[in-house]
Amino acid sequence: MVFVGDSIGRNHWESMLCMLAEGVASQDKESRIYEINGETISKHTGFLAFRFKDYNLTVEYYREPFLIPQTRPPPHSHPNVTCALIVDTPCWSFSKWIHADILVFNAGHWWTDQKIHNQYVVTTLSHFCSNTPLPPYSLLSLFVYFLELLVFFVPST
Repeated sequence: MVFVGDSIGRNHWESMLCMLAEGVASQDKESRIYEINGETISKHTGFLAFRFKDYNLTVEYYREPFLIPQTRPPPHSHPNVTCALIVDTPCWSFSKWIHADILVFNAGHWWTDQKIHNQYVVTTLSHFCSNTPLPPYSLLSLFVYFLELLVFFVPST
């Protein structure tokens, strides 16, 4: 089971861990439920995965606020722009979670107008590399474009 997204997705992941852990017998719980890399569940960025040994279950979390790569802004971007979002490329962790039996996305950052419009340039890899402007777009159309692309990248197994 994999959760991919921002802090809301992280909260969902932690809640799922708590619910599942309640179902495990209290004796020897610490040796039967563990983070696979020995990390703590404290405020951590990137990746965490808890293993429920008796049930052959791993519950993973990948921090990917937009589900796509975020990189430096293109040259000559507005000074308020802090990052570029590349909508035609899957995020770095894509290959690690795409085969999950259960996949939970959280894409709340797409709907935060102030974040998208004030801090980010939304672009495609070809536009980013050539530094040419994209035609007018809506956030919904770009998000749908990304989801369709994601389906394209998903293996047909």
